[in-house]
Amino acid sequence: MKRFSFIIALVFAMLCSCSNTEETTSQTSNRGERRYIAQGNEQFAKGNYEDAMNSYREALKENPQSPEALFNNGVATMAVARERMIKGKKDAEQDSTTMKLMDEAVQSYSAVAMMRGRATPIAAYACYNIGNNYFLTEKLDEAEASYRNALRLMPNFNEARRNLRITQLKKQENQQQNKDKNQNKDQNKDQDKDKNKDKDKDQNNQAQNKNQQQQQQQQPQENMNQQTANSILNANENKEQGIRSRIDLQNRQRKGERGRRGKNW
Repeated sequence: MKRFSFIIALVFAMLCSCSNTEETTSQTSNRGERRYIAQGNEQFAKGNYEDAMNSYREALKENPQSPEALFNNGVATMAVARERMIKGKKDAEQDSTTMKLMDEAVQSYSAVAMMRGRATPIAAYACYNIGNNYFLTEKLDEAEASYRNALRLMPNFNEARRNLRITQLKKQENQQQNKDKNQNKDQNKDQDKDKNKDKDKDQNNQAQNKNQQQQQQQQPQENMNQQTANSILNANENKEQGIRSRIDLQNRQRKGERGRRGKNW
């Protein structure tokens, strides 16, 4: 994956300044506007982004439709917002201010992106920087659309073409990661199902083993009861035989006595 570089193209006043021979010079530009833009460019080059932002806003007071002032104001305003983020200001008020600055920068870019004519190259840079901002906030579809708009306005814009390709690769990478993530989820679900099946199987096996153990415990008891019953029955039979033997003996003895008595008679 190529490393994405956030490139801000600062448009200097002389880059897109109007020619003094144009009839519309007095309408589209004036000395105050050019002076503030030049002042802002110097401040920006020194890293004084907030001062540069204020200078570009003064230029917009002189000419609210100045593409140079609008674009450079967006660049400086975004730089101030980024600087605040880097410094790690975390309280709610400062975070709100940072987001407001970023919104103002995008609004300036968006206003330039609608301009044509001599402002077309600046409009292309505005679309490019809008795309950069979308990319850094993970809005890849919007970033891709912005880079395409920049290329429509300026087909030889190599930086926009490169960042467009990087954005497309990033989207493919995210799609693959989401696909892998979903596959992992499905695998985890299948594993959970298998675990539940194994658990149910173990429970069934345990229940069967318990039943077998109970049956095995009951069988000796039943055998023991049968043995006991047989012993009792044998004892009763022996007892009855003993009783019958005694009765037979007594009967024989009585007959013997009767026989002897008869002889005496």
